[in-house]
Amino acid sequence: MNLNPKLLAYFLQCKYTHWRIYQMKQITNHICSTSLKFIFIVLSIFSITEVSADSKPELNHVALIADGNRRWAKENNLEPTEGHKEGFIHTTPKLIEDLWDLGIHTVTVWGFSTANWNREEREVANLMEYFDQFLKKMVPIAKKWNAKIIHLGRKSRFPAYLQQTLSLAEKETSSCNGHVFNFAIDFGGRDEITRACQKVQSLKGNLDSITEEDLSAAMDSAQQPFPSPDLIIRASGEMRLSGFMPWNSIYSELYFIKKYYPSFTKLDLEEAIASFYERQRTYGK
Repeated sequence: MNLNPKLLAYFLQCKYTHWRIYQMKQITNHICSTSLKFIFIVLSIFSITEVSADSKPELNHVALIADGNRRWAKENNLEPTEGHKEGFIHTTPKLIEDLWDLGIHTVTVWGFSTANWNREEREVANLMEYFDQFLKKMVPIAKKWNAKIIHLGRKSRFPAYLQQTLSLAEKETSSCNGHVFNFAIDFGGRDEITRACQKVQSLKGNLDSITEEDLSAAMDSAQQPFPSPDLIIRASGEMRLSGFMPWNSIYSELYFIKKYYPSFTKLDLEEAIASFYERQRTYGK
């Protein structure tokens, strides 16, 4: 496997303590020569310098837009539903654990938008079953990582069995406080803002008195330590957000990759993170 030169350069210059051991272990695995490994380790030690906390770009929340499942299936001569199965049952749990292993606190996966109800009935029914299987698989994984599972979006339109599984997953991990996994299904940005407005109106009554702070507090991820994604990664080559978290993504960094979602690997995540740390975040200043 060839290590991306950009990622190698980033690792050599990295200033973040929690990355150091991981970086050296991962990169030396790609270097066959013992002498080259020694040179790399020496260069790494001398190239790492401390910087002030204020200058460190924050990367606490990574969101994945799980796009390209059906195209992956077509490319592999499979039924479209097999792409969803591969993406959610096999790929997603690994990617979530990979991100937690890389030091990311909050991971959000957008798996089903409010517009996806317009797909064929059979495909939607299969997706509901895969989401159910996925959540049952994720609960023990989340507990292992001391991670809380939170659903973003509506529950009421799901089949009763999926509503029950979602609620149970949230309940069983409610006391976990090490990480967060947001599962965004039946989630759409406009719908979230609409529901937030309705929630605030029911509490305040007078629409004229609603503030941005009121709406922010009514968003689905509002009560979390890191409600807004720092980095949004979209698979399949589509270069748009398609309505994903418009309220909370105003300062998110975006990373687009041509790979279809089921083909995502940890190296793809590492390259996205390397790209993130090369950017300057000004937050409109």
